[in-house]
Amino acid sequence: MIRNWTLILLALTVLAPSAWAGNVLVFAASSTTNVLDDINRRYAAAGKIPVLISFGSSGMMARQIENGAPADIFLTADETWLTYLGRLGLLGKRHPRELARNRLVLIVPKHSRLRLRIA
Repeated sequence: MIRNWTLILLALTVLAPSAWAGNVLVFAASSTTNVLDDINRRYAAAGKIPVLISFGSSGMMARQIENGAPADIFLTADETWLTYLGRLGLLGKRHPRELARNRLVLIVPKHSRLRLRIA
């Protein structure tokens, strides 16, 4: 999976307009923090141009883009916000693509008396 993200960051630094100015600004869902920080460290160590990453909720990031924030890349955890930005005419000409999926894991301590039922 890290290889896919690395390829994505590499491609985007070439394609993003601010890459020509020396950096790329990525707005990313909080759930991508660990993987993007790791990739960004490796990317910087390889001497590539700076990738600045701002993490937050997908809704917060979408609202910032709506209000003129200069994000080059938007990695969202919620397709609803892509639709929202699309309706506002704020997406590029290429269709958004699913790059990865998440999964959630629910655990409780070994001796917990909590009984969960997922419906």
